[in-house]
Amino acid sequence: MRTRAYQPKISDCLEERSLLSNIAGLSANPVVLSRRRYNQAVDHMRLAFEVFVKDLGPSHPYNDEHLRESLYNVAVIIPFGGVDGLGVSINRIVDRLHDDLFAHVPHAIHSAALDVVAAARATVIARVRAGDVVLR
Repeated sequence: MRTRAYQPKISDCLEERSLLSNIAGLSANPVVLSRRRYNQAVDHMRLAFEVFVKDLGPSHPYNDEHLRESLYNVAVIIPFGGVDGLGVSINRIVDRLHDDLFAHVPHAIHSAALDVVAAARATVIARVRAGDVVLR
């Protein structure tokens, strides 16, 4: 007679399935993000906005595609940024910046830069608290 390994029956109840998914606990191999690399990402985000300000002028029409591309390229450095919706947050902030610039809102670019950095920081903090990222 052949023996089989015990496999517990998984019921269809959502509560029991969520209990089983939490048994694993924290991830075994969290991603290590150095403070230096995180600070470089934040500096590059700020630099993307500085370049955007320099390119924005009477001779150049408003074009936020280069800003979006620069921010997306930096957002890749943030672990789990794509999963947590960092790109979506950046897209929403740049869309709001676009509207604010046409409405002549004062300090719109500075506010957008602060919001992008805050979104990246919130993503990292959430993953550190979850145990998926270690900040060293």
